[in-house]
Amino acid sequence: AETRATRLVLKEQYRARLDEAAGTARGLVAQTRRLTVTLARARRAAAVAERLARTARAAFAQGNLDRRSLTDFETAALERALTVVDLQRSLGEAAIAATIELGIGLPQTTIADRGRA
Repeated sequence: AETRATRLVLKEQYRARLDEAAGTARGLVAQTRRLTVTLARARRAAAVAERLARTARAAFAQGNLDRRSLTDFETAALERALTVVDLQRSLGEAAIAATIELGIGLPQTTIADRGRA
């Protein structure tokens, strides 16, 4: 009876850990999807900001824009580019976490058949 109870407890602990790992994996997938969408938006915003900064540089060179305004455009472009880098880093971290959580690349293991052990 004690052996049966121990097996039952171990089985319940295994199921709980398995459920937790599955929940974590689903969360990482959702996070990756969200980051992918956010990254696409950030890339578009960074491209627009860079075009505006380029236009501002041309306007400044022609004397049609003051240095402070030029600096504002360039700062905005840099901030948006840094946002893209940060999101790329976060996406990479999520991919690494998913790889670790799912055990991708780890050697396959099997549980020995009780009849053969």
